[in-house]
Amino acid sequence: MASRRKAGDAVARLPALSRRAILVGVSATPVLAAAPSGGPVDPIIAISQHWLKVDAERNRLMLAWGQLEGRFMKSDGWGELSTQERTAIREGGRLGEISARLDQLEAESETILDTLPTAAATSVEGVVANLMIVMTLLYPDDHEMTHGMVKRAIADIKALAGLD
Repeated sequence: MASRRKAGDAVARLPALSRRAILVGVSATPVLAAAPSGGPVDPIIAISQHWLKVDAERNRLMLAWGQLEGRFMKSDGWGELSTQERTAIREGGRLGEISARLDQLEAESETILDTLPTAAATSVEGVVANLMIVMTLLYPDDHEMTHGMVKRAIADIKALAGLD
């Protein structure tokens, strides 16, 4: 998030969560209460769903950041204001709040992504969940063919496994 600046006294990053904390926290979510087949639930599903929620919130906040900043850049004198002066303006303070939350989400996202490559899926649904994250990380404009192949693989696996 190099385009964002630290606002005022905002903490740039929260302390990193351990892999164990992520696995324990996510495994306690209601998503894992029962598998559709009645068997054990793949923890990768909940971890992946959690990451996708974090990513969606991050995307919403980056859009809000861009809209606010764009509006401010059009106003006279915004570029000359100090960080403290920007923060003192009500909507300027909102940029600081968004920035702090984005830093938290980025740290959480990185921790989850560090965990996933070593966590084995135990179900077809878990494999699909992992591939959904891969597809999200591959920007279609930058990796059109690879993105398309992953998207096709997800659809094929779901069809073969009768998941949709």
